[in-house]
Amino acid sequence: MHRNSRPVQADLVRRLTSYGVAAIGYDVVFSESDASAGLPNLQDIETWLAANGHYGDRNLKERIAGIMAQANHDQIFATALQESD
Repeated sequence: MHRNSRPVQADLVRRLTSYGVAAIGYDVVFSESDASAGLPNLQDIETWLAANGHYGDRNLKERIAGIMAQANHDQIFATALQESD
């Protein structure tokens, strides 16, 4: 995993928060979504499954939702920042 990836940054924020730091500052522009984990492809698969009637299985829905959550690096980082308050 690249050191500047959002999950790495999220882990850094969580660690610093656990150490009790008073403030965390970022002077970085994240100008594009992080698609490195294939989130757009997973979203396409989910859309195809739903459109073709293959999405009635609750376990399948939950599994896909979990995989998509792990692949959503932007949300992982955003959540870590929100939880650092």
